[in-house]
Amino acid sequence: MTEHEQLMYQVLGKISEANVPLVFKGALITKLVLAEHGFTLLNRSTIDVDANWIDVPPSMTDLVNTIQHSLGDMQSQFHAVAIREYEERKSAGISIRKNGSDAEIMTLVFQ
Repeated sequence: MTEHEQLMYQVLGKISEANVPLVFKGALITKLVLAEHGFTLLNRSTIDVDANWIDVPPSMTDLVNTIQHSLGDMQSQFHAVAIREYEERKSAGISIRKNGSDAEIMTLVFQ
């Protein structure tokens, strides 16, 4: 697991600990499950995390605020920014960025 992936998992952990009603899915989660079962040869890197909101998704403002708040003590390092609004047949996107530099560390894609 790369340092970047470890950071992404830390962010997901914070969101999970905050009881945000999300189900994470996709390549990053699959890689974690496989690694937990001894399959570590998967060398596919990713910078986005796919997620589904359980029930009716909130407004983009509420979604960003929820993700930002869920970062907890990591808010001193990172912040959440809306990058794509929900549209018909289009997912929403939130970027998690470093404070100060605005360098993106990951994207959360909500379907």
